[in-house]
Amino acid sequence: MTFNHFRDSDLDKNPASAAAIVSLLLAFALLALLGVPASAQSSNASSAATVTAKTLYDANAAPRYNRECASGSAAACHFYGLYLDAIHKQGGNAVISKSNANRDRKIYFGKACDLGNGPSCGMAGGQHSSFVPTAERNYAKAMSYFVKGCTLNDVDSCFSLGVMNVNGYGTAKNQSRAFGYFEKACLAGSSDGCEEARLSGAIIIQSPTANAPTPNLNARILRVFGKGCALNRGLHCQGAAMRYAGVIKGTPKNPALARKYYLLGCKLDMVESCFISADMSGKAEGGPQNVDVTIENFDKACRLGDDEACIIRDRIVKSDREYWVSINQKSMDMQTVERAWQTYHDRQKEQRKTEHCVKYYGRTNAPYTVCYSQSYARSHGWIK
Repeated sequence: MTFNHFRDSDLDKNPASAAAIVSLLLAFALLALLGVPASAQSSNASSAATVTAKTLYDANAAPRYNRECASGSAAACHFYGLYLDAIHKQGGNAVISKSNANRDRKIYFGKACDLGNGPSCGMAGGQHSSFVPTAERNYAKAMSYFVKGCTLNDVDSCFSLGVMNVNGYGTAKNQSRAFGYFEKACLAGSSDGCEEARLSGAIIIQSPTANAPTPNLNARILRVFGKGCALNRGLHCQGAAMRYAGVIKGTPKNPALARKYYLLGCKLDMVESCFISADMSGKAEGGPQNVDVTIENFDKACRLGDDEACIIRDRIVKSDREYWVSINQKSMDMQTVERAWQTYHDRQKEQRKTEHCVKYYGRTNAPYTVCYSQSYARSHGWIK
């Protein structure tokens, strides 16, 4: 239960995802948290899986968690806290009231955090932040739990600290500190952390005098873009490409990497990345010339709404060799171009059958002429 949403009062409206709880129930995670040696994990895996998966919300399991927590088991404290959290969300039960579950879950998550359980630090912080009624909020406590959780490499705790620093919850607003926490969450695998780091980095660059100095900012933003791209954020692929291309200052130019990231951005439907990667592939910038990629990516940029890309694609596909040579600004092997066009058309013919026919007719055996004259034409806006 952490700040897993973004930059304003919307935090009050978004409950923590139950998926985080489910993920903690994996048998080997429990064994690791309890400190079971690797050699013993195999023999205990089956019984542990049964206990964690089937009895976490069972009142019969609660005494066991409670006893092991009292004996100093961080994992047991954490799971008992989750048990209480589930009861609270259910409105209480015959044994534990909702209010008591709310009170006690804070105690157990706090104890687990003190014993070194990072996710519990995030949960404990969440019990004192914007996920709870205003009267129960204590941002100072939330901050202390999140700081410890982030130190223990809990991604949600790091992300929550970023949100607190952006919004000034329990601390003065500080984009530089926020960037550092979002960056850590991002590099640990948080896609949202990457996006928030990108936003904080942009704010710092736009208003450097209004924000604390951020050492090595350009290199760190580039790492964030690389990670965000790997996590399928197209804007991050394009951001990395623009830096390597020299469009955004602060990074040494590297045409090969610029082309690589533009191609990745195009795969994630970034229209500008499609256009530029098509252009670079045709002009042999940042790598060998690839006519097939040029036509394909101009076509995709067209389908994504770039009218100029449509014009270029159509002129190339119509075998306007003089125009093709002019946009490449160099001589070409026309035999190679001809083979590339033929390969492109053959592949597109099959693609229309499997994509456009399915999209508009719900089957793959429609005649090619039907696909081309109606479905394909409609998808390109040629007919309504």
